[in-house]
Amino acid sequence: MFYLMVFLMDNKLSRKERDFLRHKAEIMNSAEELFAEEGYYNVTMDMIAERSEYSKGSLYNHFDSKEILFFEMLNERAEILKKGLRKVVVESLTIEQKLNTFVEFYFDFFLENIGFFRIAQREKYNVKNCTQEKMMLSLRKKYLAHIEDISSIVKLDKQKTVEESNLIASAISGMLNGLITRNFLYDDKIEIERIKLFAKRKTLKLIE
Repeated sequence: MFYLMVFLMDNKLSRKERDFLRHKAEIMNSAEELFAEEGYYNVTMDMIAERSEYSKGSLYNHFDSKEILFFEMLNERAEILKKGLRKVVVESLTIEQKLNTFVEFYFDFFLENIGFFRIAQREKYNVKNCTQEKMMLSLRKKYLAHIEDISSIVKLDKQKTVEESNLIASAISGMLNGLITRNFLYDDKIEIERIKLFAKRKTLKLIE
């Protein structure tokens, strides 16, 4: 229950706030199950209400539409990935350790959430244009922050210029995303530990 885990991570909230987020999380989990089973296009808000055991009115208290619900699911995953990456990188010592940890966490996160990302890849063109645009703008902002996070690691090597660090960060990000798309979203797979090892070697090669 991914979304329940997300809201439980914050223990500073009031009981009312926790209840609101718990209800929202249960709805999102039910929606994700239905999207995987029926396909995004075929799922209605009535179906999500029935699966989550909430009234349709309660559903609309949390989400204005199915498109907004889908966007929040995607946005939440991106936010958890960002925070998780920053945490594990801070805990590592050298540049090499930070980059290796980054690669390891990145692949593990996508592997743990592969079901959702397959839904997002398959159904993204069924989302209404206005929500699609909002999704793209939000994800672009997070992607640029992601590049900056990698660049900040590379910049620890004082011999690298800012421009060089940014180019290396873009190359690393492009490689990781390409490997994820190739291996996680399609049937012809390579063993995950082999991919991680390959990605780590190529990443460290880029900073030599």
